[in-house]
Amino acid sequence: MADGSATLPSFESVNAFVQNYNFPYTWESESHYEAELLGALRAVYGEGNVSRQQAESGKRYDLMVKGAARLELKLPSAKAELDRMETQVQRYMDSGGLRVIVVILQHEYKNRQDIFDSRSRLQQRGAIVHIK
Repeated sequence: MADGSATLPSFESVNAFVQNYNFPYTWESESHYEAELLGALRAVYGEGNVSRQQAESGKRYDLMVKGAARLELKLPSAKAELDRMETQVQRYMDSGGLRVIVVILQHEYKNRQDIFDSRSRLQQRGAIVHIK
């Protein structure tokens, strides 16, 4: 399926895949989570349909599924990182086009209330947020 002939992506299918995806390892780095999810998405949607650190109109998305969604992963260790991520995601959403799926990896940052508050604010703005 690496030839790009895999299932064509839609926002709904990408969102369902991310929602149901369970990272088998606990990584110390956000970039490792990005690489793992990149490989998993490419296995389903084809290598040519999923890219990492894709720049578009001055913004850099962690992962981008061609024609379907932008993904932002965050492994926060402090509230300030959640705040910056919210601002970044809002800029992505303001640019129009593809919808945004946020994955917050919670094992580093122990204040769950901050994570839940951030999810709530992002969802109110129209982002889809999954906490893992």
